[in-house]
Amino acid sequence: MTTIGTARRVTAPRAALVLVAAALVAFLPAALSPWVLPKLVVLAAAGVAAAIMVPRGRLPRWTILLVGLAAVVLAAAALMGDAPLAQLFGRWPRFEGAVALGGYTVALWIGARLLGPSATARDRELSTLALAVVALAIGGVAALETGGVRFLPGSETEATSRPGSLLGNATDQGLLGAMLAVMLVVALMTATSRPGRERLLLALGSVAALAAVILSASRAAIAALVVGMVLLAIVWVARGPRGRRLWRAVSAATVLAVLAGSALLLPLTQSRLLGTSPFASATVQGRLQLWVESLRVLAGAPLAGTGPNGFEDAVTAQHGPEWFPLFGYGSVIDSPHDIALQALLAGGPPLLLLAVVLVVGVVITATRRIRELGPRESEQGGRALILAALIAVLVWLVGATTHFTTAGPVILVAVCIGAIVARPAKMSSSATAAARGYRLLPGIAVVAWSVLAVTALAGEVALRTGVDAIAESPERANDAFDTARDLRPWDPDVLVIAAEEFAGAADRGDPAGRFASSWAQRAVDALPQSVPAAKALAAAQQYAGDFAAAEQTLRDLDARAPHDPQTLHRLGGILILLGRYDEADAALLGARALAPDEPGITETLAYLYQLTGDDEALEALLREAATL
Repeated sequence: MTTIGTARRVTAPRAALVLVAAALVAFLPAALSPWVLPKLVVLAAAGVAAAIMVPRGRLPRWTILLVGLAAVVLAAAALMGDAPLAQLFGRWPRFEGAVALGGYTVALWIGARLLGPSATARDRELSTLALAVVALAIGGVAALETGGVRFLPGSETEATSRPGSLLGNATDQGLLGAMLAVMLVVALMTATSRPGRERLLLALGSVAALAAVILSASRAAIAALVVGMVLLAIVWVARGPRGRRLWRAVSAATVLAVLAGSALLLPLTQSRLLGTSPFASATVQGRLQLWVESLRVLAGAPLAGTGPNGFEDAVTAQHGPEWFPLFGYGSVIDSPHDIALQALLAGGPPLLLLAVVLVVGVVITATRRIRELGPRESEQGGRALILAALIAVLVWLVGATTHFTTAGPVILVAVCIGAIVARPAKMSSSATAAARGYRLLPGIAVVAWSVLAVTALAGEVALRTGVDAIAESPERANDAFDTARDLRPWDPDVLVIAAEEFAGAADRGDPAGRFASSWAQRAVDALPQSVPAAKALAAAQQYAGDFAAAEQTLRDLDARAPHDPQTLHRLGGILILLGRYDEADAALLGARALAPDEPGITETLAYLYQLTGDDEALEALLREAATL
């Protein structure tokens, strides 16, 4: 066999399996947002390896049609949005346009190509072993974080805060852990003929995946895990010998009880599950408030929604006075935290309908294949793989009812769907040149998307360089942001991030503040509805001494995105500088009513009362602040 033939048959499939698993947990500290783009770039490498291998399966036409129609719907919605190019390619930090959604499509294709009907038993075994290693990594890092060892980018320093492990977010950690848990448990239950060391790795991976869920303290992930385990238990009991079904049912119930008890042993997880944590209660209220405001956004654009990546700017106009007390001073959010609402807002009812049809098609295909698989495919793990993949997809859907989509879990979901729906690959050597050329198109598309993903990641590294360089070398920071803009010309959030960083420098009185005006004006021009861009522009105008322009920017912003204490706080400060003390008092009191725990607002009010000599108001303010 030639070297190329060996690579196509042996090396490339195994490399692709390992790289797909690595993509679930890849991160890059040198990137400003270390979690999403690194995963997509590793996935791109997996796609290249999959493109040169002998395929084990292919996507059926109905799946290709649904994905193609969804792409058309999303593209049309993006082009009707406020920032068409940015919405089409994807905006920071989740890039859910061509960058991330293209990656999820590649993962779907990889799943069919790697784990389709022609996959060997060893292919399937290696996939579960790779997932076990991933589970050990996630669970191990989560345990370290829970114990107070925080070494990952953006990790909190407090040992009591929720971990995020290699996903960067606690719920992402929990959801991926829940999916891995059900898949590894299925693999362990059907691994009777595998070597002892492989069964041990699967067992350790299962425990680590369960630990990742429990340590995440995510109620969505724990609920998803319970659903997955219950479904798995039902299948296990139903497929058992008639005389042993009661024993299996008792065993399954015992395992679930042990898992529930384990979750309640951890104080943080216990407080969130039982609702005794104030933060947990606020999260529930915040989620309800978010959904109410998301429905208001949808009511204003019922046919096509806001387009992909358009939610963040659209929802700010719907924020009520309850928003910032629930979500925090200066908070922004880019997802409705519900998969159905996200589909409606990204592409309207057509996109939601296509998503529902896809899910129904996946379930029907999985149940049919499980019933129809012949003895040979079942012996090679085909039935177990499809069952595990189907339950993992359903587990993720449960969690996605209260969470947003992001690279780690969604890559695995897409691979699972690809494995479920895959049809036998067409390998006819007598195909025409046109047919052979047609088969090359997916590989060409993968390479083109890989270039986009790598370029986007390079821009993210440049952004990190710019942020880190502001204090020591403003000129170097400015050059780094220019580089990021050159690498991602479609992404106006590069402008917004640069504007915010330089505006922060202006607030501190740093020399880098001189760059704030140009970046902020460009950000506002590119994203007229962006609240962070307008806030950065107001800070830059204040730094430049143009208080009248800053006031107008803030007045316009308050009219467009009301009830924002950060806007009112800066407006109050500007009005003090303009000598309009009564108006400043009204603005600052309004800001304090919306964010009573924000010390900066209290300090500005105290300065105003000292300036005006209002000792009575100052004393009352300080007395009230002392009670908070």
